Amino acid sequence: MASFLLVHGPLTYYFAGLLLGIGQGTVMVLIMVLVSRWFTRNVGLACAITVAGTSLGGSIFPLYAAWALQALGWRTTMGSLGIGVFLIALPLCLIAKTDPSPDDLLREAAPQARDALSAERMREAEPDLTLAQVRRHPAFWISSIGIVLTAIVDQALFQHTVLFLTEQVGLSTKIAATAVSVTFIVGLVAKFVAGRFFDWLSIRGIAIWYALLGLSTLSAFAVHGIASTMLFALGRGIVHGGLVTEAGVLAKHVFGARHVDRVLPVYAGSFAVGSSIGPVALAMIVDRTGGYGPGFLLLTGLSLVAALLIFGVRPLYRERLRAAAGL
Repeated sequence: MASFLLVHGPLTYYFAGLLLGIGQGTVMVLIMVLVSRWFTRNVGLACAITVAGTSLGGSIFPLYAAWALQALGWRTTMGSLGIGVFLIALPLCLIAKTDPSPDDLLREAAPQARDALSAERMREAEPDLTLAQVRRHPAFWISSIGIVLTAIVDQALFQHTVLFLTEQVGLSTKIAATAVSVTFIVGLVAKFVAGRFFDWLSIRGIAIWYALLGLSTLSAFAVHGIASTMLFALGRGIVHGGLVTEAGVLAKHVFGARHVDRVLPVYAGSFAVGSSIGPVALAMIVDRTGGYGPGFLLLTGLSLVAALLIFGVRPLYRERLRAAAGL
């Protein structure tokens, strides 16, 4: 963000954008890895709380930026947005304990069975897989494909919501913007619900959420007025809010703590791949067919395929850990 103060032409602008892209593309992955290291029983909820921080920041900083652009200019505005990183985020990261001890993990993993579960048993619950075996494991590829498919669906809907509501449904831009705001507000709460839901049902909970993504896509066919639009936005907010918390649960519940540093970044990359495909693919379908109907049907199908794929994945580490705890 500070490098935008030095922008005076295309080359310096592209350099600043390159730094920004690297930062945005890695910082959340690293934070999710840190959170996943610390939590086992509540990994979904912990990831949800972490991601909720980004939603809160996203609701505050646009208000500041709208004022600062007029008062300070765009270079100073962009540069000032990085002050919080240096004054708050970076010091907190520097003092954070990144590697939890066995006692730290034990206190959170199974408090209701602490006498039965020991640090040694927690280590023994780790799947007996090398990193190379993890990369060849069917669950690794199935999970990655499922994340790509759901990212295609979610981001295609997210990027096209305003166009769909204004161009096809015929609503005003103000109503469409209100629907998007509803989606964000509901999504903030949905993150906590989904995180707890995934902690409870593990992989099956994620499969259910993927199926809900398909149902929320189908609900677009019922959008005709303001009331149905807000119901659509409500459903989209619930589903969209939960989709950013499942990667940590998948990585930890299936492959355990030993490989989460390697698996979770791949899942994040899978989401990025799907996010880049979805909006463009839906736009091409709309241009070719003249409407959103065929594209929405395809997206619904992709959601259901992802749900079926994920449903067959076994939470290897979670099963072994619960067995060691006598649960």
